[in-house]
Amino acid sequence: MKWVFLLSLAGVVQVLSAPAETGCAEGEFCRCPIHGFTHWLRIGNKCFSYHGHPVNFFQAEAQCRRYSCKGHLASIHSCFENHQIYSLIIARNYTYPRTWIGGLRHNRCNGFRWTDGSCWNYNNWYPGEPNNQFGREYCTEINFGGKWAYRAV
Repeated sequence: MKWVFLLSLAGVVQVLSAPAETGCAEGEFCRCPIHGFTHWLRIGNKCFSYHGHPVNFFQAEAQCRRYSCKGHLASIHSCFENHQIYSLIIARNYTYPRTWIGGLRHNRCNGFRWTDGSCWNYNNWYPGEPNNQFGREYCTEINFGGKWAYRAV
C-alpha cells in the first residue's frame, strides 16, 4: 500500500498504498480502507490526502514521511490519476491552489523521478514547461488547469 500526500505551496497531497479495491466504482472517490486513514480518499490502489499548509517542496516531502514511513508526495501515472488528484484538491480547497506533487529533476539521467521511487511514465506539463527558469527549478507542482509546472524549491 502506498501513502501519497499532495502538499501545495499552499498545501500537500499525500499517498499511501491501499489493498485491492472492493466496491468502489471507477471515477468515484472512495474512502481509504486503512485503519486511521479512512478520512483519506482512495484512487486505484493508493490513498490520497490534501493538506493546505504553505511549505516548500522538501518540507512537503518530509511532512509526508512524518505521517508514515511509506508516505510520499503524489506520483501520477495516468490521465485518470491526474484528473482525480486535481478534483481532490478542488474538492478539499474549493479553489485551484498550486500544489506540490512528487516529481523531481534527476540530474544524472537528464530527466525526472518520483520521490516514491516509481517509474516516470506519465506527464502533463503546462505549455512551455518544464523550462528550468534561471537554472533553479527542480520540483513539480500541479494546478494550472490540472497541468504541471516546474518550480524552484
